[in-house]
Amino acid sequence: MKKHILIIFCLIFSFPAFSQVKYTNPEKQFSVIFPSQPEYSTSDNSTESEKMILHNYMSIENENVVYMVSLVDFNNEAATTSETIQVLENSVTGFFGALETTPENRKEVKYKKITGLEYNGNNGTYLITYRVYIHNNLMYQVAVLGVNKAPIKKNKDKFFKSFKIL
Repeated sequence: MKKHILIIFCLIFSFPAFSQVKYTNPEKQFSVIFPSQPEYSTSDNSTESEKMILHNYMSIENENVVYMVSLVDFNNEAATTSETIQVLENSVTGFFGALETTPENRKEVKYKKITGLEYNGNNGTYLITYRVYIHNNLMYQVAVLGVNKAPIKKNKDKFFKSFKIL
């Protein structure tokens, strides 16, 4: 009897570990722990003066929380100039604007020696935490988005803590 209880206990408390995926993108630019295998997509956000391809990696938890890492390769010097903070701010404006949400609670965040920005937003439908960094002409956008429900803080914190620029 005790053996059965122990097995059931182990299954219940080890299940969340099985539902997590340590993911490294094929180009080995980042790694992160997603709640499930991420889906990959691209979108072309190029302008006449600048080519920008957005690479999206998304994983959905419980049908209402999205975990996302997006990469943009600038292919120019914009990301390595003294205008880096302005490029980050423009990214924040675009991301939150697309979701019709106002970015709030700005703070600087660090990953090793890389300075980034973090914002939160809530428009009644979306509850968002968004971080953005630039390193070696790559912009890394890392976000957790709850739809009609706040993401579980522990899961959100684990996702951000697991993010690594390689």
